[in-house]
Amino acid sequence: MSFVVRIRGLPFSANADDIINFFKDCTIRGGKRGIYFPQGPNGRSNGEAFIELDSKDDKEKAMAHHNEHMGRRYIEVFDSCSEELNNAMGSRPFSSPNRREHVVRLRGLPYDTEKKEIYAFFNGLEIAPNGIGLLVDHMGRCTGEAYVQFTSSESLARAKEKHMEKIGHRYIEIFESTMLEANITIQRQLEINQSRSSSGGPMFGRASRDGHPGGMGYCYGPRGGYDGPPFSPNASGPNRVPVPGRFTPYGRPPHLFGHPGYSSPPRGFRWSFSLKGI
Repeated sequence: MSFVVRIRGLPFSANADDIINFFKDCTIRGGKRGIYFPQGPNGRSNGEAFIELDSKDDKEKAMAHHNEHMGRRYIEVFDSCSEELNNAMGSRPFSSPNRREHVVRLRGLPYDTEKKEIYAFFNGLEIAPNGIGLLVDHMGRCTGEAYVQFTSSESLARAKEKHMEKIGHRYIEIFESTMLEANITIQRQLEINQSRSSSGGPMFGRASRDGHPGGMGYCYGPRGGYDGPPFSPNASGPNRVPVPGRFTPYGRPPHLFGHPGYSSPPRGFRWSFSLKGI
């Protein structure tokens, strides 16, 4: 049985330590690992959090803190449940039949994260071949999220135990996920990248190279070179010609996973999505 409360009205700067201090007379299951921060549509904190308590008595103590202060803010405390927690965090319950997919979502990654840091974070666990999907923005920076696919239920369970452990100075949140959620998130980020790159201006700080002003040549970002305008996959050498479409002269947005080639499909989970939808 789970003992969950939802709190509302948090300062936007609130972190897990603040919540532990607020509920100092309660035992939070797993310490910081039992604290979850949902995000609003803009990707920022929405002032809410979910807390898993260790017992019914701890939950009753937590409820007694309703309308107490954290800093200058009144904190509302509501009864909740595991289902509401999972819905708010955008993941399926751990008992989901989709568990066989062995996928987790990471949130809170440093913006300079590369795949090697994620491999190191899950050292000793069996990650599927090409099983890390690291989302990047239109500037080639990590968005703070990634999806990882493991090869077994055992590795998945051990991965979830690392919830709220650190990469660098950042606490990493880990949620069980599904292929469907991953595809939807990828598609959404792809559309955001395309929208921002089409607004004009170079996508990267170094907008031009090799005498191609305005970023018409190769644009270089944190993960290496990205070709300029997309080219016909059926041509080569001097016969390669720009493909007409909605991409701007500043180059096609970098692939979500930092893959340097545009003509090859994204690797990792064998994602099945297109520019027009999933």
